[in-house]
Amino acid sequence: MIFSFDVWTAPFPLQAGGGAIVLGAGAGVLLSLFRRDLFVPIFLTCFGLGFASIYAFGLAVPVDAVSRLQLAAFLGSVGLEAVLIGAVLVLIREPRRQILAILAAVSLHFVPMGLAVGPLMTALGACGLINIALAFAAPRYGLGGVLAVDGLLKLGFGAAMLLGAGAAF
Repeated sequence: MIFSFDVWTAPFPLQAGGGAIVLGAGAGVLLSLFRRDLFVPIFLTCFGLGFASIYAFGLAVPVDAVSRLQLAAFLGSVGLEAVLIGAVLVLIREPRRQILAILAAVSLHFVPMGLAVGPLMTALGACGLINIALAFAAPRYGLGGVLAVDGLLKLGFGAAMLLGAGAAF
């Protein structure tokens, strides 16, 4: 029973939708590696498609299906991410450090988001932070590699969240 996805996902009605968004974000990061000059539009398109798939595939849940704690964790973590990214854009000018710091802010917001979406989201945040820590510790760890690992983590965890929540396509 401990290896059943049901044990870990039942109390997290936002898990499938979160998985869809993370899957879209991962695809955006990976696809943007082919055209780094178009990173933002490619990423935002894929992220938007992930978000839209929540409605297209019926993954949306009514607000009353989510606990107050889950709603607070969701809104709080999104707010945290916005504040951190804003601070990064103002305080860090060197391009590599700025990108790594933005990735760190995104990964960090996944940690409390786990209260809303489930433990896989927290695990994704922890893995992302490890990836970023390695990049800061080893300057020769190229940005392309960092982004590839980040995208693959998001694809893997996003798919696991979707499948674990019983989403069927």
